[in-house]
Amino acid sequence: RLATHELTMQIVDKVLSPYAKRFKLGVATRIVKVPGKSDKTYQAPRQVLHRDDYQFAASDWPYMDGFRPEFLVGVMWAANEFTAANGATNVVPGSHKWPPSPTDGKRPSEGGGGGGAGIGSMGGGLPEGTQIVPGAMPEGSALFYLGSTLHGAGQHDGSAPPR
Repeated sequence: RLATHELTMQIVDKVLSPYAKRFKLGVATRIVKVPGKSDKTYQAPRQVLHRDDYQFAASDWPYMDGFRPEFLVGVMWAANEFTAANGATNVVPGSHKWPPSPTDGKRPSEGGGGGGAGIGSMGGGLPEGTQIVPGAMPEGSALFYLGSTLHGAGQHDGSAPPR
């Protein structure tokens, strides 16, 4: 019911309606950030910062200056408290507005496309001074983000409960 909640639908419609006549739910998953276990640490490493819209080939087409359509809206609901210690999703504010790199025509990112899998960086890597903010929020909250926004699960420090 969260995905079809009236407020969720209103927000998604507001973002996507300039680019599409209708939209649909693409993926519904539950991700649990649980610390790994090794002989020295119980930490779970952070995910490479990535953009979910890399799944669409058109996400890096050369659009007119000042125009870039949005292809998706991500929503994360906190089933329990999200903190920096338990791996709250990191978000890079304003990264959806970054222009493509003249080097390779890609928007700056930390890893390859496809959910952050891949080696190296696209668009020349992250610009100097990039601010990475943990999406800390209390249980029951929601984090809405554009598919063009860099984000990725944070590191679990091994001492906090699973997220």
